[in-house]
Amino acid sequence: MPWQTTQPNPPASVTTLAGMVNASVSTLQEEAKGTATRLNTAPNPTFTQSPSFARSAGSGDALTALADLLGAPYHFLVAHPWQEGVGQSVVHKHQSARDYLRYLSAANAVEAIANKWRDINDTQLPQHTVEAVVIVLAATNLRELSDVLTRFCAVFPLPELIALQQRCAQLNTLSSDKKELPEPAINTPWQTRNALQFGAASASYNTLTQGLTLAHAAEQELNPVDELTQLAAKKGAAIEQYQQAVSALTNTAASGQGQALFLNADSPSNLANTLHASLSEPQAPAHNKALSVGVLIAAPAGGLTFVKQALGL
Repeated sequence: MPWQTTQPNPPASVTTLAGMVNASVSTLQEEAKGTATRLNTAPNPTFTQSPSFARSAGSGDALTALADLLGAPYHFLVAHPWQEGVGQSVVHKHQSARDYLRYLSAANAVEAIANKWRDINDTQLPQHTVEAVVIVLAATNLRELSDVLTRFCAVFPLPELIALQQRCAQLNTLSSDKKELPEPAINTPWQTRNALQFGAASASYNTLTQGLTLAHAAEQELNPVDELTQLAAKKGAAIEQYQQAVSALTNTAASGQGQALFLNADSPSNLANTLHASLSEPQAPAHNKALSVGVLIAAPAGGLTFVKQALGL
């Protein structure tokens, strides 16, 4: 076969299937319209109210309240050892070592966050009545800090904290990784793929699968009673799966331990003063752990309900 100019086109098999699906779905659409007409003209139908009706009262309001609870906007602020002007580096003759060996105590992390609230040049600083939660994650070594951040990011996946966790994990193994160089490839390796790993083919598969599933259901020629019975069985299975998910929901919020403080102030300066004063309390974060991360989550008054509940405040 000689070389020739080619251009990607929809495969004939996909085009054929698309035509078959369109024909079948069009018939199903007409059937659905006819079914709706017959149901509307049924003589004196009687219905039995579902027993779950009474227990479901107020579910619409609860759904709105859930959306308001989880959709409240937050402001996040992070202080960690590798930030310029926040973390401190050890005295070393090599610049790379000074960048690698950095530290920040828990108390200094809180102080850095308090100072941020005093920054009058920060145009994004909230100016309204503010609620804030300050969280301190402290560790004595890079591995411990990486583990703490991994657990915390499972609940609050802040981009800066995810990047920080990856940095800690990389620095923790840096000394050994420099000695473990990967072997170079000596030839072109074989790789295994299928068409579903290509974007266009995957989109075609997802679209055609839905249509073919509808056509296959019509092919079964079920009578209405059997069809409703199967639908009820699927609904029961879905409800059982949902109940299992609800039972396991509390486990997804396990993020380890740390220190947290809830603050409420009518201005950024008052919040900074309150946060600074909190460092003199007996249980306040101290300087006993050299690798610490401070996280501040702020919102207008009443906006931190979910965060406070998640942290047990």
